[in-house]
Amino acid sequence: SAFEEIVKQGYQDIELTIAGSGELYFDIDPYLKYSNFKFIHKFLTNEEIADYVFNTDIVVCPYVDATQSGVIMSAFALNKPVIATNVGALPSMVKNGQYGTIVPPKDVATLASAINTLIENPQKIEAMMANIEHDYSEGKYSWKAIAQGITDIYAKKLSDSNK
Repeated sequence: SAFEEIVKQGYQDIELTIAGSGELYFDIDPYLKYSNFKFIHKFLTNEEIADYVFNTDIVVCPYVDATQSGVIMSAFALNKPVIATNVGALPSMVKNGQYGTIVPPKDVATLASAINTLIENPQKIEAMMANIEHDYSEGKYSWKAIAQGITDIYAKKLSDSNK
């Protein structure tokens, strides 16, 4: 696993939390020997998701199949970069290099390398966090920008109907 590769490289203080409900498509047993591994296999409330995301540096979404991900948007709400797999709309959400990193699905070596790259380059994490904060808190994806866009649409429709 990518986690085991990272631990072998000497990063003993890295913690892995696998949290959420759903069917497991891998064997969890090899992870259980690690004291820095947590497995929470249950449906998570919004508050629990926010707590887990808040207390992490990087969110990893190694999906083998997905359309979109609420977890990614939760990560962005807390300005956390995401490493996600190249499935569904995840690449368009994460924007490789801007808000996180995109890796091929089921590619342990590339996933481990992506995690390792961010661990060794905290300035990349900071830059991604700044990009997320700029675009999602203040910029084009912020609630203010979305509300303004909707207001503009209604204003145009009203203007057009008065002609």
